[in-house]
Amino acid sequence: MDKICFIVNSQKKGLERLKENIKETFSEKYDVGFLFTTGYRSAEQLTRTAIDLGYSYVVAVGGDGTVNEVINGVMQMPIEKRQGVIVGILPWGTGNDFARTVGASSSVSNLYKQVIGSQCKPIDVVKVSYCDGKGQAASRYFNNIADVGIGPDTLITVGKISKYVGASLAFSIAAVKALFFLKPHSIFLEADQESYTGKVKCVCLANGRYFGSGLGIAPLAKLDDGLLNLVVIEDVSSFDFIKLVGFLRKAKPISHPKVKYISAKKATINAHNRELPMEVDGEVVGYAPVTAEVLPASVCVLGDCFKGTKRKEAKKESAIASC
Repeated sequence: MDKICFIVNSQKKGLERLKENIKETFSEKYDVGFLFTTGYRSAEQLTRTAIDLGYSYVVAVGGDGTVNEVINGVMQMPIEKRQGVIVGILPWGTGNDFARTVGASSSVSNLYKQVIGSQCKPIDVVKVSYCDGKGQAASRYFNNIADVGIGPDTLITVGKISKYVGASLAFSIAAVKALFFLKPHSIFLEADQESYTGKVKCVCLANGRYFGSGLGIAPLAKLDDGLLNLVVIEDVSSFDFIKLVGFLRKAKPISHPKVKYISAKKATINAHNRELPMEVDGEVVGYAPVTAEVLPASVCVLGDCFKGTKRKEAKKESAIASC
């Protein structure tokens, strides 16, 4: 009997009812376990624990942050251990942008169909190196999107004012502040054989397609092509940027002289004249200089977009890519 472990963000409401639903759905055919987060990045350690305990499936129950922590937990394990692990996603957060890309829903029965139907495939993971808040070299993995510019600047403002006005209002205030008052960042970008120097409002390093609660910032991104999709939004006016957001919600490429799409296996970003923060899957982790490199077919992930993929085939692809 395969073992399936649910790594649950314990800050969410309604967990007991969800837990019972999961047990009723999975217990007949699977050995079901639960591990609950206890704080910042605890899902990483819980994921490593689950793998050491022999769980074949590890399901992230939470938002994009929880999924990112589970992916990091898997990637921190030796190759021979992580090859046999399949990651599932039960969206239980606010953004759930990576879930949109893979086709995961909050339906427990739909997750069960993905598991039973072996709807899984090895996806690329990106290793990103940067300077942490203390100026020390650091690195992390991401499965969805990292970006510099307007995204992390917004999150930094939210962190400063949310305790005074609440999270929802803080985000609205921070977004307006970033749109109308943020000065563009002057950067130097290298992506394989291409380079760019100039002022930007935002640069996204995308593996997935969505960020910011449903903005299709990287419509050309693919999870399994071995490439980053870089989206460079130059120094457009605030009003032009707002217009672009309307197009982003449709997740279609934008035809605009100040929007560039670049594909690359590796990319570096340096700031010219001031501190340049970076966020990874909704968390500000550090600052430029930033180096991002694709690690092809690193983690098997469940999703509706992988229908027709057999579990044995997925494991074989992952094993070959890891050699």
